[in-house]
Amino acid sequence: MPKDLKVISFDLVSKDGWVIEAECSSVPLPGGRAGGQIVDCVVCCLSLMGTDWVEMVREARRILKEG
Repeated sequence: MPKDLKVISFDLVSKDGWVIEAECSSVPLPGGRAGGQIVDCVVCCLSLMGTDWVEMVREARRILKEG
């Protein structure tokens, strides 16, 4: 595994320090269409089953690096 790899995990409920409690349609990361996207990959597990899944996809796009 590359040394510069960092995994950040978000969920509605956090029971330990490994997971950040957050609504997946608005994660506490910088980003935006004008630049600032910071992640290489987004994995959505069960979050797309919610009623606000369109906003969750938009949020993934907001924080993803282009390409």
